[in-house]
Amino acid sequence: MTDKLDIDELSAAARAGQPQAQYRLGALYFSRGEMPAALDWLSRAAESNVADAQNLLGIIYLNGIGIACHPHKAAELLRAAAELDLKEAHFNLAGLLFCGTGIGNDDTAACRHLLRAAELRHRPALRVLGYLYGLAGDAASQALATQCLATAALLGDVHSEYALGMRYLEGAGVRTNVDEGAYWLIRAANKNLYCAGLRLKALIGEMGETRIQSIMQRHISETQSLVANTSDLPQPEIKIHTPSSSNQKSTTVSEYPQILEDRLCDYLINLAAPQLVPSGVVDPNTGKPLKTKLRTSSSMNFQLSMYDMVVGFTCRLLASLVGMHSVQAEPISVLRYLPGEEYKPHYDHFAVDEQGIPKVQDTNGQRLVTVFAYLNEVAEGGETDFPRLSVRVRSSKGKAVAFLNCDAAGKPDPDTLHAGLPVIRGEKWLATLWFRERPFNWS
Repeated sequence: MTDKLDIDELSAAARAGQPQAQYRLGALYFSRGEMPAALDWLSRAAESNVADAQNLLGIIYLNGIGIACHPHKAAELLRAAAELDLKEAHFNLAGLLFCGTGIGNDDTAACRHLLRAAELRHRPALRVLGYLYGLAGDAASQALATQCLATAALLGDVHSEYALGMRYLEGAGVRTNVDEGAYWLIRAANKNLYCAGLRLKALIGEMGETRIQSIMQRHISETQSLVANTSDLPQPEIKIHTPSSSNQKSTTVSEYPQILEDRLCDYLINLAAPQLVPSGVVDPNTGKPLKTKLRTSSSMNFQLSMYDMVVGFTCRLLASLVGMHSVQAEPISVLRYLPGEEYKPHYDHFAVDEQGIPKVQDTNGQRLVTVFAYLNEVAEGGETDFPRLSVRVRSSKGKAVAFLNCDAAGKPDPDTLHAGLPVIRGEKWLATLWFRERPFNWS
């Protein structure tokens, strides 16, 4: 009864024109999946300059929830909220500006908004800065990376807890401290972060369960001394180092060993794991999702709001291997194969008619190139097989594989038939990008 009265009071206040009540009512409808009412009340609150409403409405337009995806409208709303200094809006706008989907890249503005969000102690912003500093490689940047991740971890960000734990174990930007590393891994594992659970299991095997238990019971963390001065963080250096050579398996298939650092692989797995669903395929004749026994893995596709600057960096890096622009890629897809699971022989390109025109008619064009990266070490099995090319690629964490689905004239290449062979032991994780002829339209 109390909840009903509260909602009635909230509705009355919203109808009376109170902007905060309009936002709260819109957010309530959004949580229930009642999108027409959510959009109505959030739009009213946004027009009254309620920053939280502008930010939430921006995410709705960004992801196309109950409405067509509209990056320009999302950017407009997020900019308005950022002008009101909402830290979440600064962070979301940074990711959109860096990825450039539908609006064009602006790295300088992206970094500016990211730094402002971090200054306001936004946990994901501090996490992303930590990863970006860590990718720079020099000692000063590594120390900054640890400080940002430590600050976010102390604020409760689970991804930062895991990353910080790994940095202590590896001595990255901080002196090696196994107990401190285990402490933060345990915290992340207790929040069900996927890679943290796997790494903790390995640590228990190395250190023994008694010592692990004693760490949580008696350990006093030293991390407080690493808290970053968030008002004085430098702009991260973002450079894509494309390798000059690869392991050329054929004129069609190329391997790029150790392209993705371990921290990037783990980050993608941790983001994807909670959202995995049984995989389908794209019908080559219609472009629509199709359930089939051809593919027995689990997978998920990133929504635009998940494209923070670390995910964006990863997409740019993979795109650079094949001379494509990241905005030509379909949403990044992460897949997991358990023992016995496979993807039987198939093509990635869309079927064509007698005139060579793709049967999937959309504004994006044909799938020209596929790039995927292995995100973990597979104990046994799980190779990628190209039977018509006599090429079989073994998995290796961080390795990227690229192949051309079409020839120079844009005609589908029948030799690109390929299969994900069954996993025998362990599991296999992949991140895949399919590049189209033109910038991918998310709407």
